[in-house]
Amino acid sequence: MRHIVLALAVLCLTASPVLADSLFDDYIKNTFGSDVHLRIHFDDDDIDDQSANGYSTSLKGTGSATEDFALVVDESYGTNPGGLNLTAEGDALTVTDSTEMANQDFTIMIWTELAFDPDTQSSDESWYFFRKGIFMAAGVTWDESEAELTIDFVLGAGSTATLAFEVVDESSIDLNARHLWVFTHDDSADEAKIYLDGELYIDDDTGTAASSYPFSDANWFFGAEEAGSPAVVRNTWLGHIDDVVVLDVVASAAQIEAAYEWGVEGDSFLRGDVNGDDSLDAADVSALGTYISTGVPSPYSSCWEAYDVDGDDDIDNDDYVYLTSYLFSYPTSGPPPPAPTTCGLAPIKVGDDLTCIDHGC
Repeated sequence: MRHIVLALAVLCLTASPVLADSLFDDYIKNTFGSDVHLRIHFDDDDIDDQSANGYSTSLKGTGSATEDFALVVDESYGTNPGGLNLTAEGDALTVTDSTEMANQDFTIMIWTELAFDPDTQSSDESWYFFRKGIFMAAGVTWDESEAELTIDFVLGAGSTATLAFEVVDESSIDLNARHLWVFTHDDSADEAKIYLDGELYIDDDTGTAASSYPFSDANWFFGAEEAGSPAVVRNTWLGHIDDVVVLDVVASAAQIEAAYEWGVEGDSFLRGDVNGDDSLDAADVSALGTYISTGVPSPYSSCWEAYDVDGDDDIDNDDYVYLTSYLFSYPTSGPPPPAPTTCGLAPIKVGDDLTCIDHGC
């Protein structure tokens, strides 16, 4: 198998972002529409495919059980209520894919955390993001003797594999943190890419034509692979996986970046500070009124939460009245806006359609 070895800059690692999966899910639906081939958005105990295709999904494995599930739905992960906590070898999320993917152009998105520590890992191990038949897979492998961590995205099998990736510097990525991994394949350009948290991570455009892979009759395995004879589920992802998306198109770099931004908690902001100058005053009333009447936003238009003065998840005339009443009513001013009333993060609500990507406070 051909590999590409890349020198990678060390990333600035921060605490895992909370996954605002309702916002991520809405972005996927609204942006890609009928090009969504598979969409699994964990909602309570629901793991159904929510795309128009309605593929059959199931959980299998030997880990801890919650109700009828072989896996734990971990309510501490994400916001609605969370992802799957894969707890033992053999655990997996499976999807029966009864119809053929539309073409060889595709995008696969998956949110993950992996319980991995190179200082305590004492043996070779592999953990799979996903596998579909023998022709498509992506995973992480630790080679104990070489102390190397590899990340591979492979199309094909054995000597016919045409696209693969390898990352050898395990210090460049904190797999214990929450990440959005995106895998794309552009058939006409014969180009495969991996994105990490909205940014291009690995790019391979040197493969040979990959137009003959039969994707029609193989089931998806997310968080594991099914392989061997007899077939067994193995190489389970030890940790969390969350929202899973497969598209019948190659998502653009801008779309992938936006998907990540919609999926994380967002930037700190001051509610009502529409013009982003760290204070509430007449200038904010004016900027808000302009937006409501004309649709022209302030320069801080990427922080829609700041516009939502009354915190009801809508930007409308009620917000203008609320802010005006708070700032200018006499002799008694109206109530202050809901939190955050100082620079901070707002509590994420299920179904919240507003986010704040960049405010500046």
